[in-house]
Amino acid sequence: MAEEFGRIQGNMVISDSFKLLGVVTGNVTVVDGGEFILNGMTGGDLIIQGGYARVDGTVGGNVTNQGGKLEISGKVAGFVRTESGKTDIDPDAVIEKGIS
Repeated sequence: MAEEFGRIQGNMVISDSFKLLGVVTGNVTVVDGGEFILNGMTGGDLIIQGGYARVDGTVGGNVTNQGGKLEISGKVAGFVRTESGKTDIDPDAVIEKGIS
């Protein structure tokens, strides 16, 4: 699994295993075959189109599950939406704008 501790400018598409301990300034999209572990922070949205994502850190925007497996135990500043796939939210997670 690749790990990043620094700052990434712009958007990212995750198609392999990736662990973020730093910051992404834009949106992060996880596609089929991707595995994303967020211990750091995204400035934008997190979109799961396939694969797996785990939020232990902070998402600065919204989280939308469009067909993957999503686990949230950290903080989401926006909304959490599940259009398709499976979403598990820890009771101690902080979802500021709500779940729809």
